Amino acid sequence: LIVAAAGNGGTDNIMYPAAYPQVICVGATDSNNSLATFSNYGFQLDIVAPGASIVTTGRNNSETVVDGTSPATQHVAGIAALLWSADKTLTNGHIKYLLYRNAHDLGMYDLYGHGLPNAKLSLNNLENSDYSIYIEDDEGGTYIEGLVDVGWDGVVYAQACTHSFITKSYTAPTCTKAGYKEEVCIKCGADGHVGPLSPLGHDYKLTGTTAATCTVDGYKNYKCSRCSSTKKETINKLGHSLQSTTTPAKCTEDGKTVTTCNRSGCNYINTKVIIKLDHDHKPNTSGSKIATCTMQGYTNYKCTRCPNSYNSDYYGPLGHEHKPNPSASKAATCTAQGYTNYKCIHCSDSYNSNYYGPLGHNWIYQDTISPKCNSEGAYVYKCSDCSATDSDPISKLSHNYSNYSISSTHNSNGHYWTYKCSNGCSAVGSSGYKALSSCLSCTTAPSVSFANMSGNTVLSEVDTNFKPQIKVFDNENDTLTCKYHLDESSTATGTITVTGTKPEKTVAFNTGFNVANLDEGNHTIKATAKDSIAPIGETSITFKVDKSPPNISTPVVIPTTNSAKFTVTASDNISGLASKAYRYTVNGVTTEWLSAAIHTITGLIPNTSYSYKVEVRDNTEHIDNKTGIFYTLVEKPEITATALHDNSLKIIARDINPASTQYRIKVGSGYVKADGTIVSSETWITIPYDTNENGKKLLISNLAPNTSYTVTASARNTTATDIVTSTSVTAVTTPAAPINIAATSITHEKISLQWQVAVGAVKYKIYRVTINAQGNDIDDKEWEITTNYLNDNNLLPNQSYQYKIRSINSAGYHGLWSSPNLIVKTLPSPPEKVSGVIASSMGSNLDISWNEIPDIVGYKIEIAYNGITKVLYSAENNIVHDTETFNSQCTIKVKAYNLCKEDEPNIPEFWTNEGEWSDSIIIYTMADTPSMFSIDQELITPTSITVSWNDNNASSVTYLLNVIENDMSIPDIRLSEVITEDNKISYKVTGLLPETTYGFRIKASNSVGLDTDWSNQVEATTPMN
Repeated sequence: LIVAAAGNGGTDNIMYPAAYPQVICVGATDSNNSLATFSNYGFQLDIVAPGASIVTTGRNNSETVVDGTSPATQHVAGIAALLWSADKTLTNGHIKYLLYRNAHDLGMYDLYGHGLPNAKLSLNNLENSDYSIYIEDDEGGTYIEGLVDVGWDGVVYAQACTHSFITKSYTAPTCTKAGYKEEVCIKCGADGHVGPLSPLGHDYKLTGTTAATCTVDGYKNYKCSRCSSTKKETINKLGHSLQSTTTPAKCTEDGKTVTTCNRSGCNYINTKVIIKLDHDHKPNTSGSKIATCTMQGYTNYKCTRCPNSYNSDYYGPLGHEHKPNPSASKAATCTAQGYTNYKCIHCSDSYNSNYYGPLGHNWIYQDTISPKCNSEGAYVYKCSDCSATDSDPISKLSHNYSNYSISSTHNSNGHYWTYKCSNGCSAVGSSGYKALSSCLSCTTAPSVSFANMSGNTVLSEVDTNFKPQIKVFDNENDTLTCKYHLDESSTATGTITVTGTKPEKTVAFNTGFNVANLDEGNHTIKATAKDSIAPIGETSITFKVDKSPPNISTPVVIPTTNSAKFTVTASDNISGLASKAYRYTVNGVTTEWLSAAIHTITGLIPNTSYSYKVEVRDNTEHIDNKTGIFYTLVEKPEITATALHDNSLKIIARDINPASTQYRIKVGSGYVKADGTIVSSETWITIPYDTNENGKKLLISNLAPNTSYTVTASARNTTATDIVTSTSVTAVTTPAAPINIAATSITHEKISLQWQVAVGAVKYKIYRVTINAQGNDIDDKEWEITTNYLNDNNLLPNQSYQYKIRSINSAGYHGLWSSPNLIVKTLPSPPEKVSGVIASSMGSNLDISWNEIPDIVGYKIEIAYNGITKVLYSAENNIVHDTETFNSQCTIKVKAYNLCKEDEPNIPEFWTNEGEWSDSIIIYTMADTPSMFSIDQELITPTSITVSWNDNNASSVTYLLNVIENDMSIPDIRLSEVITEDNKISYKVTGLLPETTYGFRIKASNSVGLDTDWSNQVEATTPMN
C-alpha cells in the first residue's frame, strides 16, 4: 500500500507518484477543514488530512510546527497502519475501501477526494465486517474473498473472482478466413473472449533462392507455413561489373587493354591492342662528356621512353696550358731553398722551377740573465728573420749573509731569528730563539681552574682520599707544572706535570687529601700552573666540610582504607638536604629515596595495623629517622546480586578487607544470617571468600520467583567505630515455571508444543521422557531453546512422551520445573504411498483406479487440466470424473488418509494423517465424436464434393475421413488441413468420378492418436461432367 503527497504548489497539477491510480493521493486541510492554500488538487486526489500548523518532533528533543501535504500523508499512512495491524490478512484494497468508505465528506471531489479519514469509524467497520462476495452458479453458489480498489472517479470496484478461463468453443482462423472463440471462467462462469478471430494472413517463409547472374534474372521462392500457398519474388539480373587492366606499349613491343567481369562465374573478356612506339632520341647532358687536356669529348643521345642511347660528335683532346701558381710556390728562408710552381689552367697538372737560397741568420741582442750564488747568468741573442736564438755565459756569484729577520710566532722556546744571504738565494748563515717583550704569549701566564670543586662543594668524613681535578690551558700548548695547596699552606699537597695544554685539558692530581682530618666548616684550596717562559697562573676557592646528620621531626600519618599519607619536617645547616632526601618504610617495604616531604603509601589492606620508619638524608649521605605505628580504615564493599537456579540469589561482596571483617547484609526489609536465611532483626556476620568468584560469597534461597529484591552490604572495623555501606543493587529472581503448556500439533513422528511466555525468560529447558505401554520410563532427552514453542521431530509413531519445562534467564539460571507433567502420544504411521494409479478416458470422462491400501478412511485425488486443479475425495480405490473437456492433458495423483475425527469418517475435511502423494500419471481425454451435416448440393461438382461436420474439439485434433464409392470403401484419408467457419468444419474431397454415388463418415483423433467412433454417414452423387 503506497500513500503519497499531492504536492504543495496550490495548483490542479497532482505530483507523481501520488498521481498514479494505484497510489493513495493525499491533499492537506487547515484547522477549518478547508483545503489548505498550498495543497495541490485535481481528479486524481483520493483523500485529505490535516496538513497546516502541524506540531511534530524536531531535532534535539524539541517540538516544531510544519505545513504541507507531507504531514497530511503521514496522518493517512498512520491510520492505514492502524487498520492493518488490527487484521493482517487484509489486502491493500481492503485498506483503501475502509479509508474511503468511512471518510467524512467535505465537498467537491476534485478538492477533497473522498474526504477526511475517520480512524475510529474505519476500525469499527473493520471489526464488524467480512470481505466476501456470494457468487451464484449451477451448483448453488460460493463465497469468494473480495478485493477492493478505487479509481480516479472515486467509485469502489469489487473484483470478486480471479478468473481462470477455458475455451468453450473454438474454430481456428486460417490464413484467409476468420475463426471464432468462446471462453468461460471455470470459477464464476463469466465470459472471457467471445467473438471472431481475425484471419491469420499468410506467414510466408523463404524456401529457396535462385541467384541472379549478370545476364539472367534470379528468384526467391516462399511458402506459407500454415497453408499450401506459394509466391515467387524476382531478383533482377545484375549486369556486368567490369574492370580493366592495361599493359602500356613500349618502343619495341605492342601494349594491350584487357576488360573482364569481376563477378564469380562470369567469363566475359575483351582485349584491345596498343601499337609499339619506336625510339625518340634526344641529347643527354648527363651522359655526354666534355673534352679535357688529355682525353676526347662527345655528345650522348638517349631515348625519352626507354634506356636505349648512343654517343656521337667526338672532339679533342685540348693539351696543357701552364701558368705561374703563387699559392703553391715557396720563398727561400734562413735555412731552406725557395722555388716557383707552374700549373695548367685547364686541369690539375703542375711542376716546380727557378730554385734559389738559403739566406742565413741575422742575429740581434735580446736579453741578459743575471748570475746567482748557485747558478751562472747569460747574454741572449735572436735572429731577426726567424725564431732561432743563441747565448753567451756569465760566471755565478758568492754568498753575502747580511739579511737579518725574527719570527713573530711564539712557541715554547720563544721567537725564532735568522741571518740569510742578501743575493736572494735564501741560504741561512746563523739562527736561534729569544723572547720578545711585545709578545703577549711571552708575558701571559697559563690559565687554571678547578674542575670537580666550586664554592658550593661540601665534603664529608667519607672522603678519605679526595683528589682535586683542574682545567689548564696554554695558548702555545706548552708543558705546565701544576700544584695545589690547602688552607694557605706554603707546601704543595699535590704536584703534576701536564702536556698538550691547547685546547683546555682537565687533569686530576695523583695525590689526594683526607677530609676526615679537617674540621667541620669552611676551608680554602689553591691551584697553580707554570710553563718555561710565562708567569705563574693560579686560582683558589672555599669549600665546606659536613660531618653531622640532618634534623627530623616526628612524621604526621593520615591513613585511608588502602593508603597512608606521611608529612615530614627536616633541615640541614651545612650541606643541606639531598635533592631526594626522604625514604619511607611500611611493614618492611621500603621506597626509593624521594624528593617529597609528603608521600602516600598505597596498596594497603583496610582495617590493618602497620609499622613505619621515615628516613632523611643530607647531601653528604648523613641519615636520621623516626618510627611508629598506624591503622588503615575499613573499605566500603562493592556488591553484586545474581539470580541463581530455583528462585535463589547469589550475593558477592568485593573488597580487600581482612577475612575477620563483619558485614550486615540487607535484602528487601530483612537481614541475612550466615546460613542464607532472612530474619527481621539486624545481624552482623563474616562472609567466606570464594576464589572462583574473586569475592566473598553468600547464597540466599527460598525467595519468590520473578521478584525484584534490593540488596545492600555494610562493613565495620574490629572496634565498631567505622561503618561504611555499599551502593544498593537490584536483582530479579529466576522466572516462574511455564504455564498453559499444550500440544498444538501431533503427527506420527512429530509433536509441537507451545506455552505461555514466562516473564524474564530468554530460553527454556525441556525434559522429555519416553514412556512404554506399561507406563515405565525407557528413554529421556533434555535440551534448551529460545522460543516458547517446540517442534519435537523424529519421534516413534503411536508412542507416549512426557514433557516438563522450566525457564532460564539471561544469566543462564533456571527456575522450577513446570507442574504437572504433560503426556502426549504420537499418531500412528501414515498410510503408505499410493501405487498402481491408472486411468482410461471415454469422451470427456476419466475412469481412475489405484491399488487398495488397508486400514484407511479415504483418498484425496488431484486432477490438473486446462490450467485448473480439481480436488476429489473417495472412500474407495476408484473414481469417475467428467472433465467436460475433450483432448485435454490431465495430470493425476492420489494420496491416502488413515485417521479422522471421531464419528465423522465420511467428511473429508476431518480426515488426517495423510500419506505421500503417488507418482503422477498423464492421460488425455478422448476427442469428441464428430457429427456430419447433410451435403450442400451447391458444393458438389463432377469431380469433387465438400463435406462438413461439427464437434466440441479444439484445433489440435486430427481427422480420418472414410469414403465409400458405389458401396465400395476406398482407403481412408488423413486430413491435413480443414476449413472452420461458422461452427462448421469442412473438407473438399477431390479426384472423384462424375455420375458416381459416394458415402462419407469421419472420426477424430486426440493428441496421442486415440480415435473416436465413426460419425454418422452422409451420401451424395456427382453430376455429369
